[in-house]
Amino acid sequence: MKRTGPLDNPRLRIERAGQHLANLKRRVKTYQDANEGTMLYRIDQSGALTVQGLPKEAPPRIIGVLLGETIQNLRTALDYLVFALAWWDSGKFDSERKTQFPICDSLELFKSKRDVWLAGISDDHRIAIEWLQPYKGRKWLANLRDISNLDKHNIVTVTPGLVGTAVVPVGLPDLYVKAAGGFKKPGDDAVYYKAPLVVTFSKGPPVINVVEVFKAEVSAIVDAFEPEFEGWEARVPEPTVSAELLIRGPLGEAGQEPASFRASMKPRSANPETE
Repeated sequence: MKRTGPLDNPRLRIERAGQHLANLKRRVKTYQDANEGTMLYRIDQSGALTVQGLPKEAPPRIIGVLLGETIQNLRTALDYLVFALAWWDSGKFDSERKTQFPICDSLELFKSKRDVWLAGISDDHRIAIEWLQPYKGRKWLANLRDISNLDKHNIVTVTPGLVGTAVVPVGLPDLYVKAAGGFKKPGDDAVYYKAPLVVTFSKGPPVINVVEVFKAEVSAIVDAFEPEFEGWEARVPEPTVSAELLIRGPLGEAGQEPASFRASMKPRSANPETE
């Protein structure tokens, strides 16, 4: 039987986040493909650019569900990392500890949570975790925390939108408009180009891009702590199945099966009428 390493559990959470992210990407692409061409860049004769059109339907709510599931697995991976560090540093596997990875916007808040959330963790590892805090410049962690908290209460809102900058040809002769992907409408001198539709958070950033950054950053944090667990094999015993379990099985003490089991195994009379 394979022994479980200290970082296997956080990495399993990251792996699970990746599975949700792959599903999220498929759902987003399906929505974007179904609404391709609904949003347009319009360029009038003066060169002024406006965006016209919106999809008839909002992104399906399952996108918000998958987004939340991805985020929660990444957030939990960081909590699992702290639990592993507490076990390693203290030498005690204490499931009653209220450990979690702190994500604090100020030094004062970090200090107020440190002794509970980082119980059992060495000073060096506390310093390393503090270095990762949003007030030290890791603003993406604050975003991860905020989205995680929103998802605990309701599906995270996503919307169709446009992001970034676009290079749109202006002033081309009609001969070249079509070649550049543009078209005109009858009775309208303006030129239209399809605007790339993306699924974004309510405040603008594209969902997929943001979650990919979160996944890469959480993975990097877990990997960075791997050298701290050098020699873990010597501290984790080989997994075994006790002889007692092999003898009595999972139903109870040897010869003492649960009452429900005994009832189901009650011998039946050869003559049902005598029962």
